[in-house]
Amino acid sequence: MNRIEAKVESCSLRDSIAWLRLDRGRLAVRPWPGMKAGQRVRVRIAPDDIVLCAMHPGPTSARNVLAGRVRSVRRTPAGSLVAVDVGFPLVALVTHRAVAD
Repeated sequence: MNRIEAKVESCSLRDSIAWLRLDRGRLAVRPWPGMKAGQRVRVRIAPDDIVLCAMHPGPTSARNVLAGRVRSVRRTPAGSLVAVDVGFPLVALVTHRAVAD
């Protein structure tokens, strides 16, 4: 599980989006009850919720399209864990076939 500490930069219930500021980057999230600008928060991102692309995917509804660099790949029975630096560390879980491709 990716655990990230951040500060709420802005929060818009009308637009259903909040921006979190990290040491070296930003993340868009859906606001949760009680969230307000300036608040320190922790978020978790499951490795299997991360999609890796070899290039920018083009027009998308996704708000978190982050350029990054692969740092390591480790095979596990469940798939391959790919460590990526996107300005902060993330670990993605992909299939072994995806790594081979």
